[in-house]
Order: sequence, then structure tokens, then C-alpha cells
Amino acid sequence: MIDEASSAMGMARGFISEPELKQVILGIQEDLILVGAELACLPDDIQKLKARITDDHARKLEELIEKYEALAEMPRKFIPPGGTPASGSLDLARSIIRRGERRIAGLADQGEIINPALQSYCNRLADLLFTLARYVDSSIK
Repeated sequence: MIDEASSAMGMARGFISEPELKQVILGIQEDLILVGAELACLPDDIQKLKARITDDHARKLEELIEKYEALAEMPRKFIPPGGTPASGSLDLARSIIRRGERRIAGLADQGEIINPALQSYCNRLADLLFTLARYVDSSIK
């Protein structure tokens, strides 16, 4: 699921011309490599990883949410995905991350995941992807 979300973000990045936003998405894709690596490890092997997702990663996403919410009016009603190819790709990535978030919660309940930062990161990421999709839609109008 994490690879699927990263691929959808890569598609969005290909549709976007704004260099700063492209860099934001690329940074998230790099974070998702850490998420995937951590999910692939057994709990006993997690300490072998050179880098892991931390609460700082989620805080950075929160800062991005605030930044892009200030740049685009957030809808007050349901918005169907797909206003543009870029926003549709971001919405697809968001829905995949939400599925991953539910799976991570289940694994955490079973004791298979010991890093609570993974859940908060995915939660904040899904919200950021929603915000970025709305930002992309608003910048087209």
C-alpha cells in the first residue's frame, strides 16, 4: 500500500509544474521509503534500521498542512476527487494512505508494530494529501 501511495504521488508530481510543490511531494515519497522499510521489519529487527519515522516527521506534515490551508480555501462540502489529474492523483494517494493507516493500526493492536509515530505520520499525511489536492485545484482556477 505504501508503494501504491508513493506511485500515485509520483503521478501527481508529473502533472504539477510548481517546483516547490514537486519538492514537497518528493520529500514525502522519501519518507515513505522509511515507512515501508519499517513495516517490512520484524519488531525484533527494527533497531537495525538506520532511519525511522519519528514524531518530527508528523510535525513537519502538520506545518505543511497549515501552510497550504492558508494558500487555498478549504471546501465546506464534499468534493469529488479528480478536479484535475494532479489533484485526482493526490486524492488517490490519500485514500491508499488511509487504507494503510487502518492496516498499521491493526498491526499495532497485534503487537507487530512498536513505533506509534507510524500511525500519526500516516494520519497527518492523509490530511496533507487532501489539503494539497485542494491547493492544486484552487491554483488552476
